[in-house]
Amino acid sequence: MKINFYKPILIFLTLIVLFVLYSNPISARGKLKENTYNKRSENIISDKKKKKKIAEIVWINVYGKLIYESKPFICTENKRKDRWIVKGTKIQSKGKNIIVFGGVPYIEIRKKDCRIMKISHGK
Repeated sequence: MKINFYKPILIFLTLIVLFVLYSNPISARGKLKENTYNKRSENIISDKKKKKKIAEIVWINVYGKLIYESKPFICTENKRKDRWIVKGTKIQSKGKNIIVFGGVPYIEIRKKDCRIMKISHGK
């Protein structure tokens, strides 16, 4: 009768040990397993609207809704072509609408992982 009592407990403990062993990211040889996800290209986000939206979300958290005074936002690449640069514009109201830079939000986003590399607001 005691054997039937311990049998489910023994099976349960065995399953827990197997789960812990196979969920460990280090293989039996001590080497890290290779990542199984699909490696993305160097440019994660290819749509300019999405890049502007990411910049807008970051700017709102840092500078508030005043960034909307600097619309439209312009998206370009840097010289090394490894970062996206998104910056606001300032429109002069005198005479013709001329786009000038200065006093606007600025952000650099690395292409390969969308990391924010630089953020500022001109004066």
